[in-house]
Amino acid sequence: MKRTIWILLCLIFFGCSCTSSEEKHLMQLISKLDVTTSDGTSPDVVIIIPGNGCESCIEDALNAISVSNDTAYILICNSAKEFYLLSGGKKASMFNNLYLDKEHIASGSGLVQNYPMVYFFKEGKYESKEAYKPTKKKKAQKKLTIVDVEKKVIDLGNIKMHRHYTDSIQITNIGNEAWVINEVQTSCECVQAKIDRQNVAISKSTYLTITFQPENLGEFERYVYVYGNMQESPLEISIKGYVK
Repeated sequence: MKRTIWILLCLIFFGCSCTSSEEKHLMQLISKLDVTTSDGTSPDVVIIIPGNGCESCIEDALNAISVSNDTAYILICNSAKEFYLLSGGKKASMFNNLYLDKEHIASGSGLVQNYPMVYFFKEGKYESKEAYKPTKKKKAQKKLTIVDVEKKVIDLGNIKMHRHYTDSIQITNIGNEAWVINEVQTSCECVQAKIDRQNVAISKSTYLTITFQPENLGEFERYVYVYGNMQESPLEISIKGYVK
């Protein structure tokens, strides 16, 4: 029992020491760089950005500098010229809430590693931290349409080797959105498929031309896949028959 209590006390002690050490390094960094927000007040949030590491995180954090009023940004880099290159042509002097850690104090004291870190304050006192989360970009929602296929199976019946067999299928856009065809694929090199247009207006049609050249004797079934903004994508067309 005593041993358990002693272990718990040690864990609490060392845990507090670690937090205290981290806070000490953070406050020393803020003091040395004289960090404030764009309006000269104490920041609620401090984001420390390493000059190298996770490129997407760093790029996102750099892009957010100009739109943050209660946040101060510390960038670890060697010079204003390096910031200019990292930010894609922006000058450090443009931002009142940006500070350059040219001595790499933040990385040397372990405040950041390969990705930006966010430190939170309340009334000037350090509270917590978390890894920087890049802004989620909204994906453009694809508007789906409906297509009507003349036939989904091409049955060639009994055919002979070393001949080409071609068929054309009409596909009509019967939905309420333009039909955009992204790609046409086949399941085998013995099948070639070509569509005559990739953008099909409402109530208009396109033609899918399929050519098959048998490679082996016996029964076969091959496939063509059409990808686009249909409710059911890909559209699957099968070619089957018997080679004798």
